[in-house]
Amino acid sequence: MSVISKEIFKIERKRFFKKPIIFIAYNDGFYFQNPRLSEKVNFENIINIFIAEPYRLCEKSFVIIYKSANGEKWRLDLTKSLLGRGVEKLEKLFEQEWRPLLSNKETSETIKWFNAAYAIFAVATWRDLGLFGGVVPTEGTKEEEFSILAADWGIESREEADEVMELLFSGKTNVQYIEELKKSKEVADPFRYELCHVIKEKMGDKGVFAWDLVRLIHVAAMCYIAGIYTKEEALDLCLQAAEVLQRVYSSFDEMGQSYLLGYSFWSKEDLNGKTNDARERKDIHEMLLKLENGPYSLDFHLPLKKDW
Repeated sequence: MSVISKEIFKIERKRFFKKPIIFIAYNDGFYFQNPRLSEKVNFENIINIFIAEPYRLCEKSFVIIYKSANGEKWRLDLTKSLLGRGVEKLEKLFEQEWRPLLSNKETSETIKWFNAAYAIFAVATWRDLGLFGGVVPTEGTKEEEFSILAADWGIESREEADEVMELLFSGKTNVQYIEELKKSKEVADPFRYELCHVIKEKMGDKGVFAWDLVRLIHVAAMCYIAGIYTKEEALDLCLQAAEVLQRVYSSFDEMGQSYLLGYSFWSKEDLNGKTNDARERKDIHEMLLKLENGPYSLDFHLPLKKDW
């Protein structure tokens, strides 16, 4: 039986909940109570714990993903506006006591660079930037990622994954952009005609190559979670793409701009729109640039090493 090490906090939130929320730290778990359930969760039932960047909820949140007693998967997002300074205490415990008990966090600086490269995608799709692939590999996430790869990329086998990797590494969207740039205004798609000249002015010969190579990194990571590639195989592919990205671009900002322009070209969505996905990703990129200790705080020209 666990020995209680400390009570973190107990606060009343009658405006939001019928019962108070209580967090008590244990040696191997914690207890919490909310309107839907009340139970102690052991670390063996925790799928992931991470700190989410302040985009979706407009502020940083402490995220706990776990399986309840009946086997259901739950996600709990805790923010400062909801729990006050209790969130700071949770973060401190996470860094000092809980993180060492979770073996899934990446420690390799090179893998952290890969995660930073696809940070826009990761934040947009609710993924953990501390994990390669953004989710903990389980049977459930394996099935989820496989379904996404099949629906969005036509990947259901290793052979199909290899084909997609080759297309992305060759810069298939960048090639399409170059071809579109050659078209006259009379025959070109109006939106893409204007956008192509914006890309040429902003990126020069670098084009939208980042759109292809960054996607290669996150698709390779997804293939690992889906069981199509081993982790080492996926990381080897990411390393090849990352080395090219470092040669072509000068910073995470420039790479991100190329990625966003590529997204706009692919989706035919205006990056300055009010409610579309392109504008959402632009906002995420700008938010990531402002974070003092965010993924972009890594040295863009970090010497990348095969340390896995």
